[in-house]
Amino acid sequence: MHPADGRHLGWSALKQNRQFAVAEMRRAGLNTAVMSYWGEAPNPLVFPPQPGSDRWRAYAPMQTSSQSQDELFAEGVSQSLLIMPVLEVSAGTASSPAYFFADDFPPADPSSCSVTFQIEDLIRRYSQNPKDQRWRDQWLQLYDQEGVPRRAIYLLDVRSTNQALTNEADPHTAFARGFDAIAEAILEATELDIGFVLDAAMRPSGFSGDYYTTSSYPDCNADAGDALRQQKSILAILAYAQEGMLLLGSPEDERVKCKRRYLKNWAATGIPVFMDLTVGYDGHLVFPRTPYGPSKLWGNNASWRTEMLKIQPDDFPGVSFTTWNGYTEGYGVVPTTEFGESGFRWVQRVTRQWFDILPLPWVDFSRSMVTALWQTSPLFLRLFVTDVGGSVWMTWWEPERDWTFWAIPPDPKFEIKMHPGADVTAVWRQPDQHFDLFVTRTDGAVWTIWWDNQVGWRPEGWIELHPEIKMQPGAAVTAVWTESREHLNLFSTDSDGLVWSTWFDADGGRPDGWFLIGDSLTIGPGKTITALWSPAPSTTPHLDLFSIGAQRQVVSAYWEPEIGW
Repeated sequence: MHPADGRHLGWSALKQNRQFAVAEMRRAGLNTAVMSYWGEAPNPLVFPPQPGSDRWRAYAPMQTSSQSQDELFAEGVSQSLLIMPVLEVSAGTASSPAYFFADDFPPADPSSCSVTFQIEDLIRRYSQNPKDQRWRDQWLQLYDQEGVPRRAIYLLDVRSTNQALTNEADPHTAFARGFDAIAEAILEATELDIGFVLDAAMRPSGFSGDYYTTSSYPDCNADAGDALRQQKSILAILAYAQEGMLLLGSPEDERVKCKRRYLKNWAATGIPVFMDLTVGYDGHLVFPRTPYGPSKLWGNNASWRTEMLKIQPDDFPGVSFTTWNGYTEGYGVVPTTEFGESGFRWVQRVTRQWFDILPLPWVDFSRSMVTALWQTSPLFLRLFVTDVGGSVWMTWWEPERDWTFWAIPPDPKFEIKMHPGADVTAVWRQPDQHFDLFVTRTDGAVWTIWWDNQVGWRPEGWIELHPEIKMQPGAAVTAVWTESREHLNLFSTDSDGLVWSTWFDADGGRPDGWFLIGDSLTIGPGKTITALWSPAPSTTPHLDLFSIGAQRQVVSAYWEPEIGW
């Protein structure tokens, strides 16, 4: 996938790009970035100078050099974004050794294992000797079970290839104790408390080798969970897209069940569980497909996002989104050319953030109310709003496509300028077949246009409704159908506060146009009228009107067939 805004691809090129990227994270409602770490940074201050790890050049899907990590901490300070480093696993290069957590855990010597070596490098750079002293406060800290704040480290692919574990009387405890052993060694060396967020690897179906904290696919082992819970350094469980371990071709409902079961089982251990949410995945261009390997394609559609929400992210103490900018593997949540803003808005929904609907920088909607109208077959949600120049704009949402670009209906050549910011009234005449719009111009005249599913917009464009009567410029037009949808009433108020009405039925509009309702009583100029028909079971049709009167009190009028108004 490709980011819709090219600034996402120029992180280190310009400071403005970094400001933009982090601002987008904050706009999405995120408070922490998980920072990929691929090994130690270059160190020119020792002899001989250390070049640092170059694993990221060979295996990282994006630019994740030590320079870019420093830039993330710097921008995190500016925009209050916390950072949790994650130790990435990969093969080695000609100049840098491989790092696989499973191959060096539990460690024979906690003070000199590969996990400890990398964490101490991070501590030197971002706590002991940071380039900016403020960086210390940007490293995410989580409280352990005794209330001690610990700098959080995210560990991927947590399992072990150490065959000696199988000879242990209690392999679960032997494995779990390795975490506290590393944390204690680092505390002794650096005087800093660190803790671990674990990607507890899921044992592949039918695989019996190595040590996993899962006893059967995809359930965690209760004894392993109990052993981990007793370690002070264990802060939380956060899987890394465990649904991706299902075999090629597995249906998406199986992936959802796998994720749900994994989360439920780990939550039952009493260890805090952060829910991981993936927008989908498409790595078929990066990783060749194999009949027995993990699947490389799922999600990236509305049904997947909905199923993820059904797992109830709010039930978990934390939520992580995998990933922000995984372009090469098709699982980024930034707006993209392929999927628009669907993933980004999905994140905002989880984080309870308001989001912009295709903002137009040159258009100002600040004076208008937004009118929404559902269509059920096919499913559409239309929005109508008037800008400060009097143009009526429309956009719509539909499943799979998300929001469509704003446009002026029916066509700019038929455009009629309304009162700046005037509210648009939209009402169905026949559900899913025909709707009408009503709005007032600057001179107070009421204009209308219709759309139906056969013709589209009225070919001649907008038309005035009896322009001899003028409303308060910009006054709202209230439209209400009878229960049978055979009769449509309109109501609006003029500049003197008088309430006017007209109607339409199967034979057309009221021949005499607008008429006054209660000419002895004035409403506040331009006040909106609320109109409501009595429920269908009522023996006598009854239409109520409500508004605010000239004396600033709630006033009402009503109509019945025997007595009129």
